[in-house]
Amino acid sequence: MRKPDDEKRAVVILRPDDWEEWLTTSNVEAARAMLQLYPADEMVTEPAQAGM
Repeated sequence: MRKPDDEKRAVVILRPDDWEEWLTTSNVEAARAMLQLYPADEMVTEPAQAGM
């Protein structure tokens, strides 16, 4: 773990089925196993909504 105020953050794209486990697991290996390149053909894009 890191000392307070020394947080490092990054964007992680997860499969929807992994969201809950990613947010709640304390198992580092389980979280690490979810860090896979997300298949480009499974990504969905759409225009941004006005005001965002």
